[in-house]
Amino acid sequence: VLSLVDALAAVTRTIERTAIPILETVLLSPEGGRLALTGTNMDQTVTTRIEAAVTGEAICLPGNRLYAIAKALPSGAMIELEMQSADRCRLRSGRSKYVLESLAAENFPATRKLEGKITEFVLSAPGFKRILDTCQAAISREQDRYYLCGIHLHNGKDGLVAVATDGHRLHRAPVSPFASESATVQSVAVPGAAVRWPHDALELCKATAV
Repeated sequence: VLSLVDALAAVTRTIERTAIPILETVLLSPEGGRLALTGTNMDQTVTTRIEAAVTGEAICLPGNRLYAIAKALPSGAMIELEMQSADRCRLRSGRSKYVLESLAAENFPATRKLEGKITEFVLSAPGFKRILDTCQAAISREQDRYYLCGIHLHNGKDGLVAVATDGHRLHRAPVSPFASESATVQSVAVPGAAVRWPHDALELCKATAV
């Protein structure tokens, strides 16, 4: 089960310094007995969920500051968030108290929904991480050759195959067969920035399958 610190560590990877204040926040949304945390830089959106007792409406809080506060608290410390006004949120944990500026949740960029046919399949997390470990070093960082700045995924004879090249070296990593024999994946290039996040996330959450 992810802690608040782990969830914020994952979500704040998308946060960059910007002149748009809402993009420096994390959206906190109640989902029954869970709290959903979402961060975005408009190119990537990351959402994680943790167990929490939640009431009230969704709010946006400064992501990096919230992460810094949560990381500085003792391990296992309970955190309470309470809205004091429309633009102020109080954070309490033991004797520690903080006041954070909040922004309206309706101003947070909406997540773009996937359209068309979507194929879902399951891979072992260690196997997927091995792909990323193998191919990351060969991802080009030359933005004028943007088509090389990522990992190419396609169907091979024995399952999913990942390939990356910067024009000088090529790394190829086959994966174990799909969990579903009928599953297929269209040939697609995954941007380098989108590759680095799941690699770090797999280390963080110790997942067994993706």
